[in-house]
This record gives sequence, structure tokens and C-alpha cells, in this order.
Amino acid sequence: MNHVERFEQRQLFSNLSPLSVGSAGYSLVDDQNRPVFISGDAGWSIMTGVNRNDADLYMAKRVSKGMNFMLVNVIEARFNGPDNDEGQLPFNNNQLFTSPNERYWQNVDYVLARADELGMYVFLFPAYLGFAGSQDGWYEQLIDAGTDSAYRYGRFLGDRYESFDNIIWTMGGDRNVDEASSVTDALVSGIKDAGAPQHFTAHAALNTPGARTYNRPWLDFNNSYAYQFSYQRVREDKVERPDLATFLIEDNYENRAGTDQQTQRRQKYWAVLSGASGALMGNFPLWQFGTRWRDQLDSRLAFDMKRLREFFTARNWAGLRPDWDRQYLTRGIGNYGQDNFVTTAATADRTLMVSYLPTSRKVEIKLSKFSSPVFAKWFDPSTARMINIWDGTRSNSGRVTVAPPKFNDNNATDWVLVVETDLRGNKPNASRAPTAAGKPRLDLQGNAVRISWQDNSQNELGVRVQRRQRGQSSFRTIADLGTESVVWIDRTASRGITYDYRIVSSNVAGERRSESSRIFVGGGLRAGFFSSTPITTSIKIDRQNNDLLA
Repeated sequence: MNHVERFEQRQLFSNLSPLSVGSAGYSLVDDQNRPVFISGDAGWSIMTGVNRNDADLYMAKRVSKGMNFMLVNVIEARFNGPDNDEGQLPFNNNQLFTSPNERYWQNVDYVLARADELGMYVFLFPAYLGFAGSQDGWYEQLIDAGTDSAYRYGRFLGDRYESFDNIIWTMGGDRNVDEASSVTDALVSGIKDAGAPQHFTAHAALNTPGARTYNRPWLDFNNSYAYQFSYQRVREDKVERPDLATFLIEDNYENRAGTDQQTQRRQKYWAVLSGASGALMGNFPLWQFGTRWRDQLDSRLAFDMKRLREFFTARNWAGLRPDWDRQYLTRGIGNYGQDNFVTTAATADRTLMVSYLPTSRKVEIKLSKFSSPVFAKWFDPSTARMINIWDGTRSNSGRVTVAPPKFNDNNATDWVLVVETDLRGNKPNASRAPTAAGKPRLDLQGNAVRISWQDNSQNELGVRVQRRQRGQSSFRTIADLGTESVVWIDRTASRGITYDYRIVSSNVAGERRSESSRIFVGGGLRAGFFSSTPITTSIKIDRQNNDLLA
């Protein structure tokens, strides 16, 4: 396959655009330089712990909670591994890293492709190293295999997944690189030498930024790992590497001893207001798809994550910078290094300030810092209820002391204070409905229809694909996607029927529908990624010709 064919195949396949670090170093951006807020889940064992139908269920549920990222081990050393749900091992005859078992990797192909279709990026660990002193990961096996085997494994991964723009390669895994430095570099070199264009990050030991122990030229962005005082961890990580965007990769897992919903929630808000570009959550037993994992798909923390993303993406979150000097919130801040500390961030144009109060108390706002008169509200992070602090606007002069109710709707005591100058002008803002998407383009291959569209909005909180048969009056939703989605593949269309498709973009203020497009489904079926088979069919890759087959 020549370069042009490979490029065309990639464009045909990929839903999501590659990510890069924004020029300010505070967020990841897509190919149109739009900031992407990270909201995701630790689905560590999805490649081995569940079948394809359950993988579909998990990812669809995460997308329904506003999540656009997941954390995944491509091979599992211990938890629900190393064989997958079909009993397939990742490598043949115990030839670790050098003899891939095609049947195992077909399932990996499926999960990654399905994630892309749903609008999910994947922090993908090629070989999770595991906690120091444990047998949880591949640390010892990778070192024993040596740099040649690590490089060959990287070449295999890079060659196979070059076309997957939703992958972020994640090295390490709960530990510092230590003696695995040379094999880690060899693995990365293999991926890159195969032509894979994706970016890299690294997951180090607890309270250690990935950029410190994995300080390599291949590291594209950082992440922060803290089970206590995430604001402190993120602040130090940004001071150490201000050029690298960071996000909260791990903190307290839901349902673990010694933690509660308010603790888990505050770690996320603390992190974002300290300079992180989002956060991931974790849930036990969901992360390893253990007993009764399905019961956790609609957990309280999952809904908190949905509210977190909706709150920040409704505002200019990428423009927020931490207010460590107490220029905006001057009293009631609490004690740095303790659970009562209030984190505050504001935009450089002085139009927006957000503070997270881990406990209810009086705080003082310096109104003269704002560029014009302000609105102010309390946001309940447990339910998303908004409470006006005063009617209309208040003059941007002097100072004012405010206090939220003692308890929020979940009988917890944390609140978010938001002060902004213009509810309509603080773009992007969910006080107005999103701009309608562009009229969808429809491409036919057999009875699979590829729907693509132009995303014209930055404040949508949901995107739906709707379809109707010619002659019907009503559209019905056939896909509920992440906000970064600009492509959907409809494999449920029937031959001999004419369909209309449209895209619906929505947020809390309303929804906007695109113009509809029409297509007749008919003709022969040609081999390619699009297939008449249902979504539960795996993708097979012809390694000899390096091509995708139905």
C-alpha cells in the first residue's frame, strides 16, 4: 500500500482527529486547534475481561456520562488476563512480545475501532509495568525479553494501529521506569519507526509526574497522579514542566475503603482549577470488570464526571489559570496542604472566575478584578443545580462576602462558585444552544453508510445521529456520540431503501438540527472497512498486504 492509499484509508476510517498540546501548554487540542477537555474512566481490563457485547455496553455507558477517554491495558499480565474472554492469549507459545496471536489482536482491533466510532480516545498501555514489588505488570518480563524483542513488539503495534487517531500511547504504569528504561525506549522506537503518528505520555509511580521519571524526547504531554491534595500535585507538575499539558490520570477509586463521593469529586475539581486539562475516574470493581461490574455503570461518581465536564465545557475552561496569588478570592481560602483548601482560577481577560469550595464557608470576592459588572452563582456539583447569589449583575468594584448553603443536594458540603461578566459572551457557553452541524455527507459502500459532518459549535454537550426512511415523517436516533465525533458508520441500513440522515447538537439550553441528506442504499459490497456485517464483527487485518478487510 503506498502513502496516498494509506492516507485515504486513514481518513475513511478515523472518526476522531489526532491530539496535540495547545500553544499555551494547558490543554490538548484537536486538528482545528480546539481545546479538548479530558473526562474519562479507567477501563484497564476491557481487552481481556469482557466479550464484545459487554465492551459495547461499557463504552456506550461511558459516552452517555460525557466521557471521551478511557485508560486501557492492551495486554494484561494479571487482572482478568493474560487470556481474553475467548481464551485467546496475546502471544503464541509463550513467545512474549515476538509472536502475536492474530485472534487475540482482532478483539483489540474491535474495541479500539468501536471506541473511535463512539468518540472516545484511548490511553493505551503497550505493556503496563505494574507497582514496584508486585506481579501486576510486565516489568520483569519486558526487561528479560530485551530491547530487540521490545522493539519488534513496538513495530508490530505501530504497524497495526497506525491508522487509529484515537490512541495515545501510555508508557510505564504505576511505577517509575527504573531498570526498564532501555526496553521502554526500544518499544517506543518500534512504534515510531513503524510510522505510527500518535502521541505519547507516561504513567509513573504515585505522586510522581510522568515527565520526571520518563523525561524522554518522545514524551508529548504529562499527567498527574495523586490520592491526596491533587491541587498540590498538579501545581508542582506544572511548575516542573510548564511546557507540557497535564491531566489527573488517577486518584481515589470509587468504592474503595477510606474514600467517599465528596473526596473523589473534590480531587477532580481541585485538579482542573490548578491547571489540569481534565481528569479520569476509577471504580472498583469496574476497572477490572469484576463481580457485578455492570451495577457500577451508573454510579454516582460517573454522574459527577458528567456534571464536571458539562460545567467546564460550558465556559472558557481552557483560558482558566490558577490564582495562587489570591487576586480574586481573598478570604476564606483555607489552608494549603489540607482538605479545606479552596482552589480558584480565572481567565486573563478578567471575565470569568471559578472557585471550588471543598466545604461550605464564607469567602470574599474582589470584584474590582473583573473587567465589567458580574453575575455570580453557586453550582452544586452533586446535582448541577445553580443558585443565583444576586439578581442580575453587580458592579465590578470593591469586595463582597458570600456563602453557599451549608449542605448541597447530596447532603455534602462542597460547592462551586462561578463569577462571570457576561453569560452570553463568555464563549463557549451553554446558556445558548449550540450552532447546528453542517449538512452531513453520505458515502455508501454496500449497505454501510458513512455519515460525516462539520462540527460548527464549541459548546455542545451531546451529538446524535438521526435517521428516517423515505416517506416517514419522524426521525429516530440511531447513535448517541461524544462531542468530538464528526463521523458515524451506520451498519444497520437495509438494501433497497432510501434514508434521510441529520445531526442533532444539544446542550442544556436546547438543541439544533442540521439539514438532512438523502441516500439510496444499494449496489454491490466491496471489501473494505465498511461491511454489511453488524458492529459485533471484528476487523481483520491482512498483515501481508497491510490492509483492512471486512
